[in-house]
Amino acid sequence: MTINKLNAHIIDWAKERELDTKGTVEAQAIKTVEELSELIKAICKDNREDIIDSIGDVYVTLVIGNMLVRQRELDPMFAKRNVLGSSNKESMLRVLANIIDLTLREPYEEQTILYTLKDLHIVCKFYGLDLVECVKMHLICLSIATALQEEECL
Repeated sequence: MTINKLNAHIIDWAKERELDTKGTVEAQAIKTVEELSELIKAICKDNREDIIDSIGDVYVTLVIGNMLVRQRELDPMFAKRNVLGSSNKESMLRVLANIIDLTLREPYEEQTILYTLKDLHIVCKFYGLDLVECVKMHLICLSIATALQEEECL
């Protein structure tokens, strides 16, 4: 599945929950910061499963935030990445902390999205992961959780 299709699924998921009409950029930026914090915690613990989940969470919040701001085409930004990687966890954690600051100051501006995507790719490279696969796995988990919630309501 391409990142284009994944983005469309994320947007559909967000619209089903009326995030396109009831969501705010500020609330979504806070969600992105929360998910970046979860990613930092997972990296500190070297918890691969939580890293994969957090990468998917952060990406989903970026797509939704972008939808709320201006629906910039994300695919070209996704392709612009120039990932050299990080030599150690400490530098990766510092970069992610800087992304939190940038997200709060300039939520979903092109530069913020580019840096966040680049840093997600760096984390993926460091842990031998693929960003598209992380997002795909996260969406599968969301679909299962949604199906379970709907089943409980019956």
